[in-house]
Amino acid sequence: MIDFDSLASLANNPKALMNLWASFFKLDNWIFVVDASLVSDTPAPFVGFMDKKPWLFTFTDTQRAYDFAKKNKLLDSRGECLFISVNTNAARKMLLSTKSKVEGIRVNEGPYGWFSPLANIEKIHSLLQKEGIL
Repeated sequence: MIDFDSLASLANNPKALMNLWASFFKLDNWIFVVDASLVSDTPAPFVGFMDKKPWLFTFTDTQRAYDFAKKNKLLDSRGECLFISVNTNAARKMLLSTKSKVEGIRVNEGPYGWFSPLANIEKIHSLLQKEGIL
């Protein structure tokens, strides 16, 4: 299992930051929390606001998703976290379709979280491919 906390804590230089993003893109799936109070026939990933701008929150594992949901009162009536696990490539495509709706993504929101404006996600992915990291 990848230690994303360690990777994020070291991501204060370009090489380490590229390693963090590469590890994220190499995951099989990204985890998205679903706001239990808004569940419908087609559950959607939680979009929260930071600095009055909408952000899509994603996580590298279900425990981080649960911790976030609990802290932000997004659990269902049984205290369970509802989440969607999306194949990484499908998640990237989903992000492209939300360009006008969200500012970007926030990964593992918390002390070791990181973020990117949506417009940069594919640029980061392309750079990592160009550098042979992906």
